[in-house]
Amino acid sequence: MLRQANLKMIVLTIGCLYGVQAEAGNWLRNEGDWSYSANLKYATSDKFWDQQGVSVAKGCTNQSTSLHQGVEYGYSYHYTLMADIGLSSDQCQGKGNAFGFGDLTLGVRGRIFPEQNGKAWELQAIIPTGYDNGVPMRLGYGRFGVRGGVHFGDRNEIYDVDPYQPAYSKPEGGSWSYGSTLTLWEGPPANQLAGYVKWGTPLTEMWKMSASLSADLSLGHGVTEPATLVVWARQPFHDVLTAKLDFSRPLGDGWSISMGPEMNLWGRNASQTVAASVGLHKLWGN
Repeated sequence: MLRQANLKMIVLTIGCLYGVQAEAGNWLRNEGDWSYSANLKYATSDKFWDQQGVSVAKGCTNQSTSLHQGVEYGYSYHYTLMADIGLSSDQCQGKGNAFGFGDLTLGVRGRIFPEQNGKAWELQAIIPTGYDNGVPMRLGYGRFGVRGGVHFGDRNEIYDVDPYQPAYSKPEGGSWSYGSTLTLWEGPPANQLAGYVKWGTPLTEMWKMSASLSADLSLGHGVTEPATLVVWARQPFHDVLTAKLDFSRPLGDGWSISMGPEMNLWGRNASQTVAASVGLHKLWGN
């Protein structure tokens, strides 16, 4: 019974971990431009999908609050530098809790085609920040990782502005973006293949809406950590399908705001999470 309870705690934590990865982008900043984003998210769940994808009660209500902050810098016409880190608080009705910084992500984004923006590759290093990864409620794997991906949007030769900023006026039909990433981990976690598709359209002169569907899949089952390290075997893999809505608008002087709900639709070793978030974004530059 103790092992089963510990496994439930591990799975419910895993369900929160993969909801806080920074969203990838397909847009490069102008040389010398800076951007900053802060995203506050609240997520809750009382069920999870087990290894066979069967819905199981957790025995407590998991609540997670996270604040993710990211910066981007236009290093040159061809490259944008990125950094991201999250501060999280997780608890499950007194059965476990965790608070602190998660993984630090450092990366670079580059143009796939020299004369086009909106189509980019990314390469990121995932660096643990020293949190305890040997407890049921934890802030990450505590392992180094490398993530690479490609991201595509509409052609932007004519529209030489950022189509993924609020209130961008695209032709009828909206705009599409899509991409895929591969994450390789050092140690027990299984490598991860993720993909997404996103559609956005202006609602008014100020408001824009976007809807996205993303999948995060594990390649194999990873390597189980020794029982002497964490007392019980850690689930080293997961699969999850997530839907998200986002509403955004400019606030003036380079600031914009975004907000919206999201939920996990299906998974294995993943929480049945419902979440809401609000973000502030600031751009310095031309």
